[in-house]
Amino acid sequence: MNDEGGIRDDLIIYDRGDNEVVVVINACCLESDTEWIRSQLEPEIEVIDYKKMECS
Repeated sequence: MNDEGGIRDDLIIYDRGDNEVVVVINACCLESDTEWIRSQLEPEIEVIDYKKMECS
């Protein structure tokens, strides 16, 4: 949602329990959505960007 209560973009959220969620963001708006999500979180919340990690 945006600040006016409208839709900003679509995404999928997986609740992994133990204070962990996985957020899958629409690739079209990846950078702007990631920046917006980070701006809405408390500073002590860690965000790990898995798209920059290599699979083994």
